[in-house]
Amino acid sequence: MIMYEQLAEIYDLINAGIPYDREYELLKLLTDKSKDKSLLDVGCGTGEHIHFFSPESYNIFGLDYSKGMLDIARAKNPHINFMHGDMSDFALDRKFSVVSCLGSALQYNLTLEDLERSIKNLLEHANDYVIFDVRYCIDKWIDGYVKDKTYENDSIIVRESWVSNRVDEVYSVWEPKFEVHNKLTGEDFEYMDYHKIRLFSINEIATILTTLGYSYELIDVSAAPVNDVRHTQFYFLIKK
Repeated sequence: MIMYEQLAEIYDLINAGIPYDREYELLKLLTDKSKDKSLLDVGCGTGEHIHFFSPESYNIFGLDYSKGMLDIARAKNPHINFMHGDMSDFALDRKFSVVSCLGSALQYNLTLEDLERSIKNLLEHANDYVIFDVRYCIDKWIDGYVKDKTYENDSIIVRESWVSNRVDEVYSVWEPKFEVHNKLTGEDFEYMDYHKIRLFSINEIATILTTLGYSYELIDVSAAPVNDVRHTQFYFLIKK
């Protein structure tokens, strides 16, 4: 995932439409129910879900595979502890009241076995709740989506363009092109990236949770604006 390493600093700009504030409210609601008010956000990215939390009232930790993302997260959130690790095999010497994995991060597991391993690892680190989402669900998928959008803030302009297609029935592959103009220096940059995710079905995820011995609730964060015709965002909530 080249883009996430090289362009971590513009990640927040191109993902400005994600309902971080609503997701934070849900995480806060769950965390407030626990005694130690601890949260582990797996796949935390630049820390947008968790920077709202007060360090005086909550024990918040973030974990991500991308060191570039973690650099940005630490700079933005110096009061939060961040760790480098892979969702499928990180091993911490403690548990958390709530473990979250949002932004469809679990869909980078490309097999059902890998997905089950990652979900099991989330559950093993949680005392009370696990919550994760599936934004790109095969149940609602439409092939051949075209994106061509420009984002701008005070310092940069970014044009993002790509086409997503389904490969071998269960994978989505897209190669986004990012054209970046630095308004402060006048410099122009161009980046290409490659993404491949697994388009899991709701039933496949439900089967994994049942196999692991857990029931779940599909919830609405009231949420998410409808981004396009490809995806409806499903949030799985597991109470231990």
